[in-house]
Amino acid sequence: MPTRILFLTAHLQPFLASGIRSLMLDFDVEIIIYCQKREENRLIDIQPDSRLRIFTYDYEPETFFWKTIEGFKPDIVVCAGWMFRIYTSWCKALKRNGTKNICAMDTQWKGSLKQTLLVLCSPFIIKSAFTHAWVPGERQEVYALRLGFAESEILHHLYAPDTLLFDKAYQDFMKSEIKPFPKRFLYVGRLEKHKVKNLLLAFRSLTDAERGDWVLTIIGNGSLENSPLLQHSGIHSSGSLPQQQLVKLASQNGVFCLCSADEPWGTVVQEFSAAGLPLLLSKQCGSSDHFLSDNGFLCDGKDVQSLKDGLLKFIQSSNTDLFKMSKISNQLGMGSSSATWAKELMRLV
Repeated sequence: MPTRILFLTAHLQPFLASGIRSLMLDFDVEIIIYCQKREENRLIDIQPDSRLRIFTYDYEPETFFWKTIEGFKPDIVVCAGWMFRIYTSWCKALKRNGTKNICAMDTQWKGSLKQTLLVLCSPFIIKSAFTHAWVPGERQEVYALRLGFAESEILHHLYAPDTLLFDKAYQDFMKSEIKPFPKRFLYVGRLEKHKVKNLLLAFRSLTDAERGDWVLTIIGNGSLENSPLLQHSGIHSSGSLPQQQLVKLASQNGVFCLCSADEPWGTVVQEFSAAGLPLLLSKQCGSSDHFLSDNGFLCDGKDVQSLKDGLLKFIQSSNTDLFKMSKISNQLGMGSSSATWAKELMRLV
């Protein structure tokens, strides 16, 4: 009998689409996905399958949800987080029927007053709705333990992406025998102040002599997409791209930058690490603990000078060192995958 899995999501992210493809390839499952916003799924490729149904909360009444779920009878529910109140209320009701409810969480433990209060209220708000937590890394696991989840109730590799897809970019790059190393910094993500503003300021602060032939490529949409900060001879920008085009872009290699002032995780770090790009990451980036070693440099995402120093370290690195970093990035990025994600979920069965 197939395992029935219900996903309650905000929108279909690439890692989730890839993980669901692995679930359907490797396991006997039936899946229902509830999204909140239909229009945000345009960049995601999930092929039609009789075992998969996708609904959109914005377009379906709650009565339709319960009618659908009563017939489906899920064994496992994966919820995008406790902040979605309607989803949490559904999980509380489903938990009474014996389902295993997983709360996906990428928030880092920082010991703030808000987090401390939530820890105190967890038995009534979180543990009453969820039996398990699913985290991407160590900083999130600390929070999950404080919320009352036992180690046996915590799943890992929440954001394991399609690393095989991005490894292909690295293999294509190496086959191309590009020399010298591409003089390009690359950012892929939302164009919001806390994520990319300081990186833009740091790059713009480089003199022509310091920058040389290096350029900065910016991919994404957001409040800064029409900002004057993007108007610079060395900065090239475009809107969001689907995964296949990102892989093509990654096959041209360069240095990947995620220097956010606040970044719970950053799945793109593992993707572009698997693609063999050396990394410039902020210490605020949760995934830096897992994917940054001798393949790049760490900076303070709140300090423009620190970002500039990081850019200069790459600019001043030798061709040989950059290629060594590229190889290490690929090795670190391939540590987990969509198949890992699927196995982690199915160990609850």
